[in-house]
Amino acid sequence: MECRFCLAQPGLHSFHILHQLPHHVCYHTCVREARDKNVSQIIEHIELYLSRKPEFMTWEWSMDCREFKIEWYTFELTMALQRLIKKYHWTLLRFRLLHVNPFMRIFLEICKPFLDEKVKQVLRIE
Repeated sequence: MECRFCLAQPGLHSFHILHQLPHHVCYHTCVREARDKNVSQIIEHIELYLSRKPEFMTWEWSMDCREFKIEWYTFELTMALQRLIKKYHWTLLRFRLLHVNPFMRIFLEICKPFLDEKVKQVLRIE
């Protein structure tokens, strides 16, 4: 399952299936590996995976934030990801942020008031 943008430029995005069981799937993103900064293309890539997941299947998402840099941040992407999570939240068990650096912690504190309660309930900072 490849998005049209990754077909043209392999490895453009970093959202993929880490492992899958019959009733549960784990997705993974490594922020430093993603080269695309176009919000609509990133969302389209993630939506492709989530829309093909059977509705009954639970899921979780781990995002490795190691070496996260301030120039990668956009509020537009944060809100777009939140809308996507809300759309598929019924079966989402966890959204894990791994290797969160000091900048990312500050960023999360700034964003907290804008996060939906459903997103806050599944968010884990590790």
